[in-house]
Amino acid sequence: MNDRIARSLPEPVVPEPDPGRPNTRAFPNRPPTPAALAIKHLKSHRATSAFTLVAIALSCVLVTAVVSMGAAMADAIQQRGFIQYGHSAHAHFQKLTPSEAQAVSSHPLAASYGKTRFVGLDTAAIAHTPIAAKTMDADAAKYTLNPLVAGRLPQAEDEVAVQSWVLEDLGLPVELGQRINLNLEVQGKQHALSLKVTGLTGASKTRSQYGFALVSEQLADNLLTGVDPAETRANGTNTGMTELYVMLDAPTSRLQSAFDKLVSDTGIDVELTNSSVNQAYLESVAVEAIAAMGAGLALMAACGYLLIRNIMHISVAQDIRRFGLLKAIGATRKQIGRIVRFQALVLCVIGIPLGVALGWAAALWLTPVLMSSLAAGSDYGVVAVPWWALAASAVLSLLTVLVSCASPARVAGRTSPVEAARFSGIALPRRSTRRGTNAPSVGRLASANLFRARSKTVVSLVSVCVGLVLFSVVFAVSGGIDAASTVKNQIISDYVVSSEEWFDTTQFYWEPTNVLTEDVADAVKALPAVEDAAGVYYKREDTSVLYGFDDGWLDVLEKAVVKGTFDRQKFLTGDYAVIVNAAMPSIAGAGAAQQTEPWNVGNKVELHPQSTAGKTYEVMAAVDYDALAPLSAHGVSMNNAIVPASEMRGGDAELMMLGVFASPSAELEAALDTLAATVDGLQARSRADYLEETQGMIQQLVVVGGALSLMVLAVGLLNFATTTTTGIMSRRRELAMLQAVGMSPRQCKAMLTLEGLSFVGLCLVFFATVGTLAGFGVVSLLSQANGVFRYQFSALPLLATAAPLLLLGAALPRVVYRTVSREPVVTRLRQIE
Repeated sequence: MNDRIARSLPEPVVPEPDPGRPNTRAFPNRPPTPAALAIKHLKSHRATSAFTLVAIALSCVLVTAVVSMGAAMADAIQQRGFIQYGHSAHAHFQKLTPSEAQAVSSHPLAASYGKTRFVGLDTAAIAHTPIAAKTMDADAAKYTLNPLVAGRLPQAEDEVAVQSWVLEDLGLPVELGQRINLNLEVQGKQHALSLKVTGLTGASKTRSQYGFALVSEQLADNLLTGVDPAETRANGTNTGMTELYVMLDAPTSRLQSAFDKLVSDTGIDVELTNSSVNQAYLESVAVEAIAAMGAGLALMAACGYLLIRNIMHISVAQDIRRFGLLKAIGATRKQIGRIVRFQALVLCVIGIPLGVALGWAAALWLTPVLMSSLAAGSDYGVVAVPWWALAASAVLSLLTVLVSCASPARVAGRTSPVEAARFSGIALPRRSTRRGTNAPSVGRLASANLFRARSKTVVSLVSVCVGLVLFSVVFAVSGGIDAASTVKNQIISDYVVSSEEWFDTTQFYWEPTNVLTEDVADAVKALPAVEDAAGVYYKREDTSVLYGFDDGWLDVLEKAVVKGTFDRQKFLTGDYAVIVNAAMPSIAGAGAAQQTEPWNVGNKVELHPQSTAGKTYEVMAAVDYDALAPLSAHGVSMNNAIVPASEMRGGDAELMMLGVFASPSAELEAALDTLAATVDGLQARSRADYLEETQGMIQQLVVVGGALSLMVLAVGLLNFATTTTTGIMSRRRELAMLQAVGMSPRQCKAMLTLEGLSFVGLCLVFFATVGTLAGFGVVSLLSQANGVFRYQFSALPLLATAAPLLLLGAALPRVVYRTVSREPVVTRLRQIE
């Protein structure tokens, strides 16, 4: 009957194979590739895959933020150094004769160079600011931060390129094609010139003590006919001397040695020619900065490693039986390790770009805050993160992931099929021979369970504790800044009245503003609450800066002496001066500047306090520059001399600032603000204003350090959450067995809650001990380098973190258990884990 039915059925139709598609039926037993198995694992364990992706991204954020911030800060500091030293070349050679310039420029170590030649000065066109005429090629314009913003450099004899602000100070429109009149003095001869403006340069007025008029080589040759540069160097006029801005063919770490070799080979006298390496390059590669960045990178990489390694271990543990079956059917250890690594690489494709983008954004936000806090409000302009920093972050993050996968890959590869079948992911301790009759309590079970998976618990504990310790250090450093000591370095009197330019420390103070007049000073002194007011007069000369101190600053001068003896009576006679030079090395580490002849104690110096007619003063003492910084013109790196204010009052010197001594009051502040509002460009600031600014700086430091420490803490908390969640999920059957033998759901939740609270308790103990010691150690080191740091113990960090951590430790196990316990006990007991 069955045969008859079978014969009546039609023949099955076998479809023709499609030549465009592979015939998978031809190889029905072909094993899947490691890549396919890895992707299948990621899909089947979506929660663990999501945790791993977040871990990779967060780890990359930490590394990218540190690398990007370090690179951006180094670049900003270097750019600030270029402004301070006046050029961006590796080395600067001044006062060279033509033959010396040829020897330097043709040396193999001179990769490229820019060249200028000094022609003469016009000291009458702009008040208080001479215009220096010189030749300059395009490379020199670039290296001297004086690039062309319009037009071109001069070529014909009657052409000139000038800075935009020079035209403004001359009362001319800032445009090309017009003519300017200059009266150049060249070796005592006057040359009246009418030059056509062919180019405009963009150098800031506050970055140079001169205005530049860039003339053609043809005009320079005509004006310098008969001038011997060697003679002008000897007599100090420097007419016709050549300057070279040289980029050396050497890495940054070897600039000094390359410069020394070039000088040695060419026979250049460094002191005679005033030649040197650009310190901005040497300062930007300081060992301390590299060590700090390296320590930060190591910390962030370690946090990422701990997190990713722990999650990958959990992922392997969840799928260990599958790996055992693969080994049973012939998979090798290398193939299984390749599956584990491929899982991580697939997630890296998403996580690393996301982490780099977020880290880059964090660096752009945090770097200006950190720079402004460290530089007391200095403006470093737009922060740029170089592309290599982002590439390095991606590579470091990828290496962190690969290293993190090494141990889980070994575990998966060396597990035999038999071990895989019995694997539980927990290394059980040895059985105890101790016997007892009492049933285990919930607390004893929680204590025993906490360290059943020792490696996972320890890794999670270390991850959380690293973030807590970093947070403790940041809080200790920010809280250890003595704001009062910091303010003492910024203001000496109770109030200060001066011009806006003097208060703006982001620019060099070169040009006298004459905003603070004698009438304004008399008005300030006449205010009822003012007890005393002392002024500082200022006058800039060609090679020095002269200050006139009122009697109210004599105590400050006497305390600041580091060499010689300060005699008040002799000083007030007007025949003596006090010197300080911010550009020279310090005297015996005392913080003051060593003077060169004739700028030294006991010598005679010629100064011009009233007019061009000079007067000879005897130098009685040298003072600490840092102690007088609140009374100085910031950014000045020339020779500084101080004489009594009576020597400068009534002349062409500027009353630069006025220190007011009075009991602080709202009425006095209102009166000073009202007075400042009546004079354009005048400002009045109090000690409280500086204190508020310093506290703002501290808050900015807290923001940056807090953000980084919170990132690290987030890594640790994610590690704790991952370990807790997966640990409870993997113990479904065990918890079901406990309930089957009599443990109530309430007792299960209590046991898991105690495990979480015990873990958090260990973290808080570590935080209270190691964190406090770490904060004390860091602040102690900082206090040795900077006296404004004082360690102050505070329990606020512990109290601020204890509540959220305890809440997380208590709530997370209960939430996870509620998810697990939705299935009946019988169903969980039947599951094969």
